[in-house]
Amino acid sequence: MKQLLFLFLLCFGTALQAQSYKDYVSEGDNYYSKGEFQKSVKAYEKAFEIKEGSALVYYNAACSAALSGKIESGLMHLRSAAEKGWKNIKHTKRDSDLNALHEEDEWNDILKIIQSNEEEYEKNFN
Repeated sequence: MKQLLFLFLLCFGTALQAQSYKDYVSEGDNYYSKGEFQKSVKAYEKAFEIKEGSALVYYNAACSAALSGKIESGLMHLRSAAEKGWKNIKHTKRDSDLNALHEEDEWNDILKIIQSNEEEYEKNFN
């Protein structure tokens, strides 16, 4: 009986310690602010294993990946941000976090998506 109770408490305690999507995103944000970019991108990617992120969270993951030298990951997350509706083309072009991605072939393709998102958003302003 004691073994069964111990096993139950062990499983229950482990379930309580499981991190949520929001926990991982917060962890990614915190690591980014400390300049720990590899840890940051790992935290964001753990969040994405739980559920899809917003455009902003994918954008932040792209920045962390680019700053940590993970070019393919940076491009993948930036593309995800664009596909989720990221539309701030001016910021994206001048964001120094993404400088490592500028020479990649896919960079301009992603910028076109972001530009299109911004144009679609702004066409109803008139």
